[in-house]
Amino acid sequence: MEALKDLQTSIQLNDNRAIYRSRLLLDEDLSTRSASLGRIYNDFEFQHIALVEGYNSINADSSNHSAHRLLADTYASKPRHQIARVSELLQAQLFQPLNLTPIQAHLAETKTSFFEGAGPGTLSFNEFNPLFTRNRVSIQASGFNGSNKTWGNELTGSGIFDQLSLSISDFHYQTDGFRENNDDYQDIFDLFIQGSLSQNTGMQVEYRNSQRESGDLSQNFDDVFSTDQRDTDDLIKKRIGLHHNFSSQFELVASAIHLDRRFERNSTFSTLPGTRKDIIDSRLYEVRTDFRRNRLGLITGFIHMEGTLLEDFFVSFFGSQIPIIDNEEENFLKQGAYAYTNLEISESANVLIGLSADALKVGSQIEKKQWNPKLGLTLRPLSNTTLRLAGFRVLSSRYELFQTIEPTQVSGFNQFFDDLDASDVKAYGMAIDQKFTNQLYCGLELLKRDLKVPQFNIASNAKADFFDWSEVTGSTYIYWAPFNVLSFRVEYQYEHFNRRENPIESSIVDIDTHRIPLSIHYFHPHGVTLKLGATYFFQEGEFSSTGSGSNFSDNDNFWIIDAEVSYRLPKRWGILSIGIKNLLDEEFSYQDTDPSNPTAAPGFLGYGKITFSF
Repeated sequence: MEALKDLQTSIQLNDNRAIYRSRLLLDEDLSTRSASLGRIYNDFEFQHIALVEGYNSINADSSNHSAHRLLADTYASKPRHQIARVSELLQAQLFQPLNLTPIQAHLAETKTSFFEGAGPGTLSFNEFNPLFTRNRVSIQASGFNGSNKTWGNELTGSGIFDQLSLSISDFHYQTDGFRENNDDYQDIFDLFIQGSLSQNTGMQVEYRNSQRESGDLSQNFDDVFSTDQRDTDDLIKKRIGLHHNFSSQFELVASAIHLDRRFERNSTFSTLPGTRKDIIDSRLYEVRTDFRRNRLGLITGFIHMEGTLLEDFFVSFFGSQIPIIDNEEENFLKQGAYAYTNLEISESANVLIGLSADALKVGSQIEKKQWNPKLGLTLRPLSNTTLRLAGFRVLSSRYELFQTIEPTQVSGFNQFFDDLDASDVKAYGMAIDQKFTNQLYCGLELLKRDLKVPQFNIASNAKADFFDWSEVTGSTYIYWAPFNVLSFRVEYQYEHFNRRENPIESSIVDIDTHRIPLSIHYFHPHGVTLKLGATYFFQEGEFSSTGSGSNFSDNDNFWIIDAEVSYRLPKRWGILSIGIKNLLDEEFSYQDTDPSNPTAAPGFLGYGKITFSF
């Protein structure tokens, strides 16, 4: 809490440095301080405030790598924000200077499928970095062990050698899961090299190899699952990045990514039992420029994505394999350009106006050209009140490769959700955040999304059909830190999904989900932290039965209680943690809207975790 107060005072006094520094450099100071402040809010689990500070940082300086990393870390706790998270991580990497910050292997994965904190390592920005960088080597090691035969480890080494920095990371995670055939095995290796070619130019190379084998990881309300489904997913990603400063006001970043993915699913117990094989070969090229002058910011960029999907799909019928799709090749291509203008009208008003143009072609089934306007407004009618409004349109792209350097948010509202490929999305959002004192905060956020989602015709070259889906998400919060050692969090989260048209693409027909997370944190001055959280769930609606394909209506409500004790080792050597997920061993019916980032799972999970840094 003392660190929080110091940073708040620093931000308030920022303009007192005007006789020493230019307006642009003062904005950079403010941006850096806001990002640091957001990380402290993350420690308190004040995620909404952390996000607001991240947005403010990027508004002040769109190339601030710490602000992009802050958003990437905070998005990890947000459902269906995986694309936005890995995209913000990519932008943080491209803009960052040479440093010892390790690139942990699991950070750029969009489908980890384990609870945040219930795995080796952490998604948080490395808090063990020295204040100044020098030639040296740093090693960070994490280990995790829990019930359900869950264990994992992550080893990351990083170093700086004059004009070169290097990070090597290896990650392993495995679990038997909370039910039969819910096992999951993941191995990820990541190599990241960054070099400074000159004072203003830097390049980076990254190689990533991800291998996974799992059973049926879905969590459906009817608790129907495949007892013999087996998935294997092997992915190799190669990336080259470039960053060049033309001046203190004008920067360029470029990214080239090549992805080779091989996925196979075998099952005899499903609506269409059989074997599916996908081989994806994709390439993504992007260039982006950032210009800042006084109160004006301009981001422009270009994108070119192309690739090939090779599909095989055989249905099992009385012991025979009947080909539905036999070695069919599908080409896809996306080309686009965008421009975002961020104008600070006054100290209390900021306007974002943007426009992107996309052309998307997927085989012979989809060919779309679309203009996507963006409009955002941030107002501060009072010194401690922030009002955000936004409206924008998005054409979603191929999920397997979507790690973009295009801005992910419009006035604090995420653009890129984990939607079906080629979905046309129109979104409208409003939010208000109020700081009553330096210890008490509250706020409200609403987002409505109208989607036109495709249903591809299997084994047919006919044009894809499009269906209307809609979503409404909302949240409200109260955060309170009355003492230096104590903080409280109360939130209410709401989701409404309407997928009555074409529910075959989803187990959801029309549902409402209510979540009320409550938590208390105690921070002892000698490094001990106690966390106790309780979340109330209530879900009702109409679901599509996984087994029969028919619809049914039902509801359920339950509490999930979590607890954790951690100890911060002296001299910044690391952290030891012991925790429990689902303390009361609750069993329930629940339709998870984001299986890749689960919020609740039946059954008790106890764990211990250790992280060393040296």
